[in-house]
Amino acid sequence: MDKIQQTKLAIVAMAASQILHEALDELVDAPFYKQNLKRTCNAFEKEITKVCDSHIKNLWGIDEEIIRSIQDGISEVCKEVATMDPEKICEFGQLLKNGLIEYEPQNKKECLEKVK
Repeated sequence: MDKIQQTKLAIVAMAASQILHEALDELVDAPFYKQNLKRTCNAFEKEITKVCDSHIKNLWGIDEEIIRSIQDGISEVCKEVATMDPEKICEFGQLLKNGLIEYEPQNKKECLEKVK
């Protein structure tokens, strides 16, 4: 696995922890909610950030605006996914998998070269 793929997967891992965090925020009033879930999630998010951050840390020095855009995008996606009906998440996943939803930043080549 090359460095670009590793960086992408580190970002996915961090996004997954953020989705869990957002989902637990929405469940706070549920009768089965336990505060221990949130504490465990916070500890997990802290640990995964510590581990994965080293893989993407070099990007901050390269272009803070690109990283800020990635974080904002992940945050928005996480907020939406955390509150979606499960069948809509399946649909969303299929749309992405089938290439029906795509995003190509204007400076994609430049971004990828900086990550190498």
